[in-house]
Amino acid sequence: MTRFKSELKLTAQQEPLWQAFADKSKAEAGKGFQAMRERIKDDKPVTAPERMTQMEDIMKQRVAAMESVNETFNRLYAALTPEQKAAADKHFSNAGRHRHGPGRGGPGREGQGAPGAAEPRKG
Repeated sequence: MTRFKSELKLTAQQEPLWQAFADKSKAEAGKGFQAMRERIKDDKPVTAPERMTQMEDIMKQRVAAMESVNETFNRLYAALTPEQKAAADKHFSNAGRHRHGPGRGGPGREGQGAPGAAEPRKG
């Protein structure tokens, strides 16, 4: 968040919008992990359908958190200059893209180094 904020070069007038976004992001960030920890602590046996329902509930909570963060970000974005918007667009163009080690692709895709994986792009 610190690097993103410095990339935006915010004005004093934009600072309260940034602070609202940053506060909301921090508040919502740990909720998904907390829900997963609570599920793990609950060691009573459950059926597969019950587990799926639990997982669905956690995902719904995470979506609601993301919607809340997105709302504060949209207010900030609307107040940015074209140059700042370009910096935000560039920052988020790489968000969520993680390099995985050999054999560590996500579900539904083969990781780098996995049998049958496509050759990595060069350049």
